[in-house]
Amino acid sequence: MHGSAAIVLATQTSASLGGPVALAPWGAGNVVEHLAATAHSAGFALVVVTLGPSADAILAGSDLGGAAVVEDPEWEEGTAASLRVSLDVVSRDLDVELAVIIDIDRPGIAKSLLIDLVNAHRASTAPVMVPKYRYAWGTPIVVARRLWPTLMGREGDIYLLQLLQAYPSWVSEHRVDELAPTRIVTQADLLDAAPRSSA
Repeated sequence: MHGSAAIVLATQTSASLGGPVALAPWGAGNVVEHLAATAHSAGFALVVVTLGPSADAILAGSDLGGAAVVEDPEWEEGTAASLRVSLDVVSRDLDVELAVIIDIDRPGIAKSLLIDLVNAHRASTAPVMVPKYRYAWGTPIVVARRLWPTLMGREGDIYLLQLLQAYPSWVSEHRVDELAPTRIVTQADLLDAAPRSSA
């Protein structure tokens, strides 16, 4: 998809999972491999994977398929730092007009949803496109370049959806007639949601 980038924010860890969510098993590989492959298959011009704690272990144990890797040295500050460093990297590519922000803890997103969100964003005048799963906003979130400086100016532990709820004029919705993908926080979540490897 010309002019678009996918950002996989892979800085989260889980005590229940025993480490980074990125390395949790998913199908024949792990979560971060799956999300990077999904973004590549959707045809993004640029795929960025942003790492924080355990970056060395994630890189050693994952095939990211040529995605650009960014390490966030300030990940302990909170999610704002990871978003800031990601958008800084993407902004250097002047051909990229929009970024799709993908959280590592919801790996069940489909390639078709990524494509639909980008197409819906391009047909909208709002700077942000969010999926609305039946009755609630969710992720991934598409953000136009003109809003990146505003997000890069944030600090601390921000939750992007909560921020957007405070600025509804920024947002357009893409309706999705299904429940949001499961958030992977615990081993039980992983067992419920992860596809089984055929290997």
